[in-house]
Amino acid sequence: VTQKASELGASLRKRIASNWEGREFYLQNLFPGEYNFRVRTGDMIEIIGDAGLGKTAFIISLLTALKWKTLYFNLEMKSETVYRRFLQNLYDLTELDVYEQYAARYAEFDAELDWLSIVNDPPDSMMLEKLIAVHQPKIVVFDTFDDIPTKGVNDPTSRTEHAARAIRRLTDKFDLVAVCIHHITKNAVVDGETGKRKALTIHSGKGSSALEQKSDIVLMLEGNEKDEFRTLKSGKTRDTDPIDLCFKYDKPFLKYRASQERPPVKPPLKVTTGTRLAKNNGGDSGTENSGFRGPDSPI
Repeated sequence: VTQKASELGASLRKRIASNWEGREFYLQNLFPGEYNFRVRTGDMIEIIGDAGLGKTAFIISLLTALKWKTLYFNLEMKSETVYRRFLQNLYDLTELDVYEQYAARYAEFDAELDWLSIVNDPPDSMMLEKLIAVHQPKIVVFDTFDDIPTKGVNDPTSRTEHAARAIRRLTDKFDLVAVCIHHITKNAVVDGETGKRKALTIHSGKGSSALEQKSDIVLMLEGNEKDEFRTLKSGKTRDTDPIDLCFKYDKPFLKYRASQERPPVKPPLKVTTGTRLAKNNGGDSGTENSGFRGPDSPI
């Protein structure tokens, strides 16, 4: 579509006059803290993180706090499971709590989630556009981006590029926020030589770099599945400030809560005087005497 500068100017003046009412939100209003992070309709967001860390739970926490009209493409699990997870998050309920209370409260539950529509069947790009046109959401979530079907395109690199272009076009056409939950590769988090964990980068997602290139915001979720701490960092922001936030993931309720507390840092391995690290035949770290004598060593 070709537009003249005068047409674009008129559109921008209208948007400025509206002060983006109902078309933007600030993350610090949903998760309190001393930072400034704004999202507006027209933004395409990628969120990456290791399996099991709670990427879906973070997005659910965001959506239940925001309550914008949402079209949620659930491409990984049963839609009933996603619906139940929204209830857990919204009401601070465990899975068992939902089952025990649902018969008595289902009307209340359904009314509280009237802004949410869940699509379970993976749509192709044409059906995707039709669904967005019908539902008119402000936010569209793809959980996960990896599972978006690309008709006639089977190569992983080409699939990523095809899907990223389609989502970018629809984000702009319908003036919505698109959120793409994206898997990472094993090599993105584990160093092949040392076996140690690596920090994520914006290029840690599976497939080509097309998604991070098309996205306005790239968020990286990191942490240890065995504890409650999670960090959320921005790898890319076009029109807002970068962030490096800490959350506590309340897993029984599938809820993220803002935290000023940082995860404890493990102390580095200390090598005592006269000892150096070595590797035994099994490849494990061990110690051996180096023969070094410190200044206080007896002669």
